[in-house]
This record gives sequence, C-alpha cells and structure tokens, in this order.
Amino acid sequence: LKGTQVLEGDDPVTAALLKLAPELAADDMQTRIHAVLGPLLEAPRLEGLLERPARIGPPIYSLPAPRTPSDAIAQGEQIADQERQRLGIRHAPIADLPHLIADQSIRVFALELPEHMSGLFVQHPSVGSAIVVNAAHAAARLRFFMAHGLFDRNGVAKVCKDTNSKELIERRAHSFAAAYLLPSAGVEETVRRFGKGGGSRNVQWVFDGATDKTVRAGQRSAPGSQAVTYVDVASIAHRFGAAYNLTVSRLLGLGLISEADNERLLKRKSVELANLWL
Repeated sequence: LKGTQVLEGDDPVTAALLKLAPELAADDMQTRIHAVLGPLLEAPRLEGLLERPARIGPPIYSLPAPRTPSDAIAQGEQIADQERQRLGIRHAPIADLPHLIADQSIRVFALELPEHMSGLFVQHPSVGSAIVVNAAHAAARLRFFMAHGLFDRNGVAKVCKDTNSKELIERRAHSFAAAYLLPSAGVEETVRRFGKGGGSRNVQWVFDGATDKTVRAGQRSAPGSQAVTYVDVASIAHRFGAAYNLTVSRLLGLGLISEADNERLLKRKSVELANLWL
C-alpha cells in the first residue's frame, strides 16, 4: 500500500485529524498514522476475500449535549452501565479490553503520539473504525483511553489531548471510561469483601419469635478498621486493570471514601507506595 493513497490532502480521515490536531502534520507523525491507516484500508478487502460476515459494532447512543459537569458524569455512567449489561459482563473486571473492543468491529492500535495527546478515534467507510492510544503512556492509562474511545463516536475523527480535556463532552467520555472499567457494583462488592467502607457502629435487627418484636443489636468496629488504605485501593486497581489515581477518584464518586480519605490516599508517599505495590 503506497503512502500517497493515505497521506494525500484529499483523504478525509487524515484531513479530519489534521484539522483537530495540526501537530500531526509532522513527517514522522504522518508515517506513524499511515502505519495505522494502511492496515485499516486493507482489512475490508481481506475480510471480503475470506467471506467473513460483517461484525456489528456497539450502538451509538443519541444523547443531548451535557449542560453541566453533573450532566456529563451522569450520562457517562449511565451508558457505561448499559454497555456492560449489553455485553453480558455486568460487574466483572474486563481482562482483555482490546479483544472486547475488536470483537465489536473497532480495531485497537498503540503508537507513539505527542506526549500531550492520549488517543485518537477514526471512522470512515474507507477504513472502518479504530481507536489509537499513545504507546508511550502507562498500561493502565492505555486501557482508560481505549474505553474512552468507545464513547461519542461521531464524525470522522476525534482527538483526546490536554487542551480539550475540560470540555463537557470529554468529561462525559472520562466518566464513561471510569465506570466502564470500574463498575459501581463490582467496586462496592470488593470494598465490602475487604471488610471496609462501613460505619464505626453497625446496627443489626433480628426478629424475636417469643415476643413478636424486633430486637436491636449493635457492634462497634475497632478504631481505624474501616479506613480504606492505599493497599486496598491498589488491590482494587489491580483487579479491574485501572490506574491508582483513577480508582481513588471512583471510590470518592461512589461515596465509599470521604474527601479527607481522598486527600490522604493521594499524598505523594501513598501514591508512591501504591504504585510500588502494583
């Protein structure tokens, strides 16, 4: 496949990418992008020769544009939950995310992008659909932006970079990726399994058959025993294949830790020890 077939200015995919991220016009970046677009152009022809049936991609959810950060978070979490239900994975960790995405007719590539760029998404009849993540980033970050690329698949191209990360559409995709990787019920169940996240005093009720009354029983936990530690968070991050900082954020969003816990768990020493443990 000759480079001119992909890199000419009239190619709609390249044109869309360069409009969103002019920094991709550098010769070395064009060569890397061609390394993705070339196989994508060839894939439909090969699949036709092999007489493979067309695979159905994930649904495109029609959502109103979020008006507030709260809207963005709620929409992202709602769609993540629906996608997990649709795929039958419910609350379980996703062990092989690239294969799960590829099974939905979206190819996944990793190549070195500029440091400030986390990922790209492209779709066009000539190339199909693909998510490209920055190979220079850590593995957990790659998984996050693979999931991120599943959301808002509108238009020919989408670029995730530092300068647009605060846009509400991007916040919504961030919320989707966090909930997709760290499902609420799965995280809550893991925290309960650690015996954490409860109050210092647990109240239980039992029916007394002799008196036909409900009897109250209380138990006080040992001081500090309910506090979620950096090892707990690292264990959850490892189980679900997520980054430590993302897992702390998700625990806070689910109400499983307090803002004070969040600050404690994100202190430099805690982060260093957690990453060492991971």
